[in-house]
Amino acid sequence: MRIILLSLLIISLSFKLNAQAKKILHQTFMVENYEQINIDLYEDDYEVVFWQGNTVMSEIQVILENGVKHLLDFHVDSLSRYEIVEEPDEQVIRLSSYDKNRMTIAIKYNGSDLYPNEIIMTKLYIPNVFIESEQNVYIRKDKKD
Repeated sequence: MRIILLSLLIISLSFKLNAQAKKILHQTFMVENYEQINIDLYEDDYEVVFWQGNTVMSEIQVILENGVKHLLDFHVDSLSRYEIVEEPDEQVIRLSSYDKNRMTIAIKYNGSDLYPNEIIMTKLYIPNVFIESEQNVYIRKDKKD
């Protein structure tokens, strides 16, 4: 019985020590009145999925390996680190990262700096009435020359 309890304790501690803070963020952007969508994100490494909807929806999954939840919450809520902002202009809407100068996340622990591994996976759902005309630029299908 002691062995089982000790094993469970060790397993639960190993999960605590190898903690991951994870958050999935969603935003939507109305694009019905625009002929072109320009994307300007912090990194060009994002996935595009064309869908039947009439809005652009972003899904950003953030994982801090060896990080703590309150640290991730702070960067999401207070610093808007992963937020996408819209900049409308007549027929073009630009979707860009709010924070384009992301500093490395550091934690002070016992006088040492620790750097949790930050993994960001971005997926953009773009209405299927748009097509990619060039990198990071999407135009309405019926407007393509």
